[in-house]
Amino acid sequence: MEARLAKLKKVYDKLAAFYRLFLSFPIFGLATEQLTCLPYIRGRKVLEVGCGTGLTLLQIARQGRQVLGLDLSPGMLAQAGRRLKSKGLSISLLQGSYYNLPFPKNSFDTVVATFTLTHAPNLYPVARGIRRVLNYGGRLIIVDVGLLPGHDWKSQIINRFWKLLGDHPRDEVPILKDTSFRIIERKKLSKQGAVHLLVAENISHNIPLQQNSIGLDRIGEMPILIW
Repeated sequence: MEARLAKLKKVYDKLAAFYRLFLSFPIFGLATEQLTCLPYIRGRKVLEVGCGTGLTLLQIARQGRQVLGLDLSPGMLAQAGRRLKSKGLSISLLQGSYYNLPFPKNSFDTVVATFTLTHAPNLYPVARGIRRVLNYGGRLIIVDVGLLPGHDWKSQIINRFWKLLGDHPRDEVPILKDTSFRIIERKKLSKQGAVHLLVAENISHNIPLQQNSIGLDRIGEMPILIW
């Protein structure tokens, strides 16, 4: 796992400077799809895992929410920092992995994951970790590649393309149900149905050890990088 994460970090560090252009290509152009998560966000404290260059972070902050971005790649975080600074925003950006979220239980009202969970060969530990840091009733919003029921041959071809790139496109619903999430909504978005939106709610009561949530003003106390 460590070797895989190191490889993924290296790839996205190299892509970081060109990532906005990368997303503008017709087959990769996923910026519009990323932002479909916005109407489904609930609560004040929001975590975006795999925040990339900060496109979604920027829009979440503009909703007036307290948002924190986490990404494996320092290069991506640097790009996100520049984007946010250019808009006059100061948001905590942390380097880390969704396999080991460095937050106590019940820290967030919503976790957003756009085009990042597909990199996980095994989604079960990731889903359990996200559920742990969500408040009871908190939302996990996924925008990602993967086939939902009712797909056609065109979406199958696109799905195979994502697999050739090393991704793991999937329907996350069975895994989320197994890890104490209730599905609120799922729908096809684009790319012939090979990109989808999924909204799930945490139905597990996480019993905190000492506190219910972590204030984002205390992130600086953690032994992790702040951008």
